[in-house]
This record gives sequence, structure tokens and C-alpha cells, in this order.
Amino acid sequence: MIQSKMKWKFTYRNPEESSVGLPGVTPLTQQLLEKRGIYDAETADRFLKPSIDQLHDPMLMEGMDRAVARVKEAIASDQSILVFGDYDADGVTSTSVMVEALRKAGADCDFYIPNRFTEGYGPNKEAFQFAFDSGYALIITVDTGIAAMEEATFAKDLGIDLIITDHHEVQEVLPDAYAIIHPKTSADYPFQELAGVGVAFKFAHALLGRFPKEFLDLVVIGTIADLVPLKGENRVLASVGLQAISHSNRPGIQALRKVCSIEGDMNEETIGFTIGPRLNAVGRLQDATPAVDLLLSEDREEAEQIAAFINQLNQERQKIVAAIAKEAEEMVSVENGEAENVIVVAKEGWNPGVLGIVASKLVRQFDRPAIVLAIDEEKGEAKGSARSIDAFDLFANCMEIRHRFIHFGGHAQAAGMTLALDQIDDLRSDLISLAEEKLSDDDYQQVLDIETTVELEDISLKQIEEVNQLRPFGMGNPKPLFHLKHTPKEVRLIGSKKNHLKFQFQSQQSRVDGIAFGLGDLYQQISPQAPLDVVGELGINEWNGRKNLQVMIKDLSVKEWQLFDHRG
Repeated sequence: MIQSKMKWKFTYRNPEESSVGLPGVTPLTQQLLEKRGIYDAETADRFLKPSIDQLHDPMLMEGMDRAVARVKEAIASDQSILVFGDYDADGVTSTSVMVEALRKAGADCDFYIPNRFTEGYGPNKEAFQFAFDSGYALIITVDTGIAAMEEATFAKDLGIDLIITDHHEVQEVLPDAYAIIHPKTSADYPFQELAGVGVAFKFAHALLGRFPKEFLDLVVIGTIADLVPLKGENRVLASVGLQAISHSNRPGIQALRKVCSIEGDMNEETIGFTIGPRLNAVGRLQDATPAVDLLLSEDREEAEQIAAFINQLNQERQKIVAAIAKEAEEMVSVENGEAENVIVVAKEGWNPGVLGIVASKLVRQFDRPAIVLAIDEEKGEAKGSARSIDAFDLFANCMEIRHRFIHFGGHAQAAGMTLALDQIDDLRSDLISLAEEKLSDDDYQQVLDIETTVELEDISLKQIEEVNQLRPFGMGNPKPLFHLKHTPKEVRLIGSKKNHLKFQFQSQQSRVDGIAFGLGDLYQQISPQAPLDVVGELGINEWNGRKNLQVMIKDLSVKEWQLFDHRG
């Protein structure tokens, strides 16, 4: 027998048990839609056919009219505007959208992104002082600023008007800004989960007085890369944005396509695993300005040079992440085969820019919330990032112990923080206590939410194309997982390190390949005649014009006793 490593959650109903038939929808698609809370024909049609007419009026957002009026006043008075952004993919695309929109509106503007290493996250007084000394009368933040209480007061004292556009979690007190544009402070706005670039896009729409479709190729990057739920307006922006970026003539996008060897249409995986990480890599290792320069460039040769430089930074980032992750894993205290309920590791010399990725790796490996901190002995501080499991809301729990932090902000599953060195142990103890109080043992086991069980004979190109109607997949609309039970015709090890498994499942009517990355250690535990239970994503592997059906296996088990012949 082989036990599954994850918790398999079978929650589906059989298609024939569905309460009402949806016109023009197959039983499988209806089942997938019902799993997503969609039961009526109108909602199903909107979900399966996202279009821009489903987007809300940007003027419904509180503060929008006041902010637009202030920008138009600045343009009329020849006042300079500074766009203050953030250094991740959402931040640099937000910055690019806002700068382009302001320039199209006739504004004299430039952008400023703080250096992660010398300035940290978000607005800071030194940057605002620089803006004042440089003659800027108006600052517009994008993807940041909702927690900048002191900085907003400082800007007001300087005589600079501050417009905050952000999407991060709202804290107890709002900054004293000229205007705040934030979905979660807008009671009349119907959708609250926009990415930072989505909020910037709404501002651009309101400012220009038209739907700015030319920015959709940027909006899709920030929306997908920032892992906001792909439902409602985000689903529309991601869907139409993928069409836009697939046919974009923007030199920066073309240069990224070339350096990443992207051919054909892009999908959410292209953004999430290829484009997004490269734009993120710039701000993780240095000043993020080149990422914005790339997206704003109008010169193809210049864009290609910047894209090549960014690609090199990404390769360097991968090496740094691997080294820190190895050290962090060795530091995790493990007793009885399990890590502490919440992992908090800290070390001097770690690059603060990549700690979010390291934290994600620790969460995947140990199934625990993880905080990874870089120690700065000179300042007496530790700065880093946190990632969490589904059952533990990082933002809510850390806000219960807000006094431990110098700076803190983020979402339920991801956060950034700065704290004094003497607070690290107390932070660990507090979070472990909160986890012990609120979580059960089951909460620490990764859950695979299974859509349905399929027979090998039922897996077909048509079925997979049907599943793909629900794309783009992501947060809030996960790629469907299917359960399959079959005895493989062949099992073999693949990969340069022989650490992956490849199965061939075959019946008289069907042949499906199964790929299980990172499960090569199970090879010796699978007997040739073992009926295998697998959970994975259905897909199509296209190679040299041939399409092969495959299942990307997330977990597997053998529920029966196996017989191994060791004779000879």
C-alpha cells in the first residue's frame, strides 16, 4: 500500500443529480460550474463568456471623481505629477498603466519606485521630500499606500496632494490623503478583489473618459501575477487581457516573448510562470525601474536590451532562492517528523527580495505557515515575507499581534513585515499559540479538491477542451482536479536526476500518459500490477503536431496490498 501525501476531498455530485439543466451546457461543464457556485443560465453564460460589458463603472468607486478632478486641475495648471509604485509585477504594471494614462491625458508626469533594500516597502518620507524638492505638486500611489499613515500626513504638511490607489487589506485607520481609491473602502463598488493594476486601470478609464483597451496587455500581467481571485471583474480582465497580450505590439511585450521563447497565444500559465517571475526578479535583486522602462519603451531595440538584462537577473534570482531555501529548510525545527505549527526562520545575509519565494517553498514542503526574515544587525531589525496555508489567515492573525511589528501589510495568504530583532522569538511564540488555538491537525494537510472521478475511456480531447472553457484558472477558480483509478501499463523514472515518474495508462479505446513530478522516490514502492489511484489535472501534450492526452499527477496512492517478486 502507498498512502497519499495529501488529503483528498471528494465533494462532487453525480451529473444526473444536478438540480436543473443549463441550456447548451454538458453535464460535466454543469458539474464544474455548480462547484463554483453557478446554478443559473445567466450566471453561467457570463462566466463562460467574459466580456468588457461585465465591468463596472469606475465612477462608482469612492474618491474617483475627486481624484480625477485633481488630476485635470494639475494638467490645466502645468503641475508635475509623480506616480509612486511598487517593485513587484503588479506594482510595475500598475505604474506603467498610470504613467501612460496620465501622459495620454496631457499630464507632465514621471514615476518613482522605492528600492526594496534601501527604502523598504511603500511610501516613505525621504521619497516624498525628494518629490517636493523636485517640484511635484501631486503624488499618485499605485498598488501601495493604504497603510501609509505617517507618510500621508508628511505629504500634507509639505503641501503635496496625495491620491492613494491600492488594493491591499485596509487597516484600522485610513491615511489622511486628498483622495483614496480602493475597492474595499467603496461601499457602492460591487467588486472588492481587484489587483493594484486593476485599480489603476479603473482610474485610467475614469480619467480618459473611455475604455482604455490599449492597457489590457499590462493589466493581465499584474492581475494574474498578484494571485488575486480570478472571478468577477478579475476574470474579465484576465480573459480579455490574455487575448490582448497574445496579439500585443508593445515593444516590451514583444521583447519578453522573444527572450522567453513564447510562441502562439499566451495563457495564465505563461503569465504566472514565465512573464510574471521575470518582472518580479528585477525588484527582488535591485531597483525595479528597468521593469517599468521595459513596459513603457517605444523602441524595439531598447526593449530587447532591457528584456535580456531582466532575463539574466531572473537566472541569478533562481540561484539565490535555491541557496537560501536550502539553508532555511535546514533551520526548520522538526520533532516527530513535523515542523512547528508556524515556521519563523531568520538569518543575517539573506536577500530580503526573494524571501517570499522561499517562504512559499517552506509552506509547500512542511504544510505550515512560514515567515522568512533577513536580519540587519546594524539597524537591529529583521525584514521579510510570509506565506500561509489556506486555513490560516495571515493578515487577520498578525493584526492580532500588530504591536510586534514596525511595519506590516498584506493579504490572508501573503504578507510583508519589519520588526525589531528582540521581537522574533515572541512573534514565533504568539503565532504558534494562535495556530494551536484555531487550527486542527487536518488543517496542516494540503487538500486536493477533486471535481469528479473519470474512467480512462472517458478522457478525450473533447472533454479536455470542455474543461478549458473555464479558463483562465487561478485563485478562486482553480484548475480542475480529477480522480482516476487504473493499472498502468508502464512505469518509469524520468528526468536528469530520475526524480519524476511517468506512467502509461492504456485501454482498448484510450491511452493517457501520467506525469508525476517529484514523486520518483515512490518508484520502488509500486508493483507492476498495482491498481493506481491518482489525482491530477487533465491536459494535452502537443509535440511535433501530435496531441497526446495526459494527466499531470499531484498525488497518488495504492489502496491494495502489493506483491513484489524479489527472486534473483
